[in-house]
Amino acid sequence: MKKLIIAAIFSMISIAGANAQPKIIAHAGYWNCERGGKTMNSEASLRAALEAGLYGVEFDVNMTKDGKLVVFHDGGIKGKCINDMTFEEVHSAVVLKNGESIPTVEQFLEIAAGYPDTRLFLEIKFSKTLGLEKKCVDILLGLLKEYGLDNPQRVVPISFSANICKYLGEIAPEYETQYITYNSSASNVRKLGVSGVDYEFGYIKRNPIYTKNNPDITVNVWTVDNDEDIIAVANAGVKYITSNNPLRAMELVKGL
Repeated sequence: MKKLIIAAIFSMISIAGANAQPKIIAHAGYWNCERGGKTMNSEASLRAALEAGLYGVEFDVNMTKDGKLVVFHDGGIKGKCINDMTFEEVHSAVVLKNGESIPTVEQFLEIAAGYPDTRLFLEIKFSKTLGLEKKCVDILLGLLKEYGLDNPQRVVPISFSANICKYLGEIAPEYETQYITYNSSASNVRKLGVSGVDYEFGYIKRNPIYTKNNPDITVNVWTVDNDEDIIAVANAGVKYITSNNPLRAMELVKGL
């Protein structure tokens, strides 16, 4: 009888572990492959992530001086803040590694709308003022509605800006907004009125019981690329892992 009970317990643990496997998100598109053009935040990288059947794809959103939202990792180009550049200036300033121009958010949303099974993690970058950050959020929410993507099951807004997260928590509480941070406490995350946090992976490696101690907060980790780190954060019980090697991450978590 004792052996049967022990076997049942291990079976339950195994089932729970399988159900708790973290979801994998491609960082800046699935750029780290030939299909993705080896180019972050490119249309090719977005298409590669969508066609690979990944759970989610992350990309970066900046706002130009004339209110156009562009997909670009940094907040500035050649020493000038994107907030101070018109869309035409941004468009002509950089040719991406694979030959593409800097894409607009509209271009990305139009493509992604045709792949309903892939969730979009939109990193909204800092703007120079709180007013500009709110404007960026308002424009983005309007675009999501325009492309039929104003759905919390399709989109997760994320940001390093506490102001952006707080604003989203106020005007769009239905979204699983995630505050990106290196080490902010759970109490600070809750004060923003959001339900998620996106930690640099070293924090979760050092604090593997964080998820267990804070079951009300959804945990994402970034950017997790080598096998040891992927396994470590997966075993910590996080919900999402953001990686530059998403297919390898998927392979590893399936084996846990």
